[in-house]
Amino acid sequence: MSFDQFWACFPRRVAKLSAKKAYDKALKQTTHQEIMAGVERYAFHTRNTDHQYIKHPASWLNAGCWEDELQDQRTIIPSQNMTNLDRLEQDLAERIRNGTRSQGSLDLASVPRLSGR
Repeated sequence: MSFDQFWACFPRRVAKLSAKKAYDKALKQTTHQEIMAGVERYAFHTRNTDHQYIKHPASWLNAGCWEDELQDQRTIIPSQNMTNLDRLEQDLAERIRNGTRSQGSLDLASVPRLSGR
C-alpha cells in the first residue's frame, strides 16, 4: 500500500518496477512519511515544469531527493505590480513552505479574478 501511495502521487510515473525497488531500498534509510512529504514538495515544485524535465521516480529515490530543499520556481514580482491573485498565490506558497495554517477564511471578494468580478 505504501508504494502505491507514492506511485500515485509522484508527478511522473515511468519504470514502475525500478521505482518499487528504489522505494524499498529508500525505506531502509527513511520513513514512508518522509518520502511522501518530499514527493508533495517535489510535485508542487514541478507543477509547471515540462514533463521531460521531471525526474524518474527511481532516480529521485536513489538520489535521496526527499531531503531536498526546493525553491519556488516563480520569479518574485515586485509588490506594486502584483495582482490580488499573485498576492494570494505568494501567501499560500509561503504558508506551505513554513507549514503554517491560514487564519480565517478566504475572502473571494478581495480576489476579483477568483470571484468572477
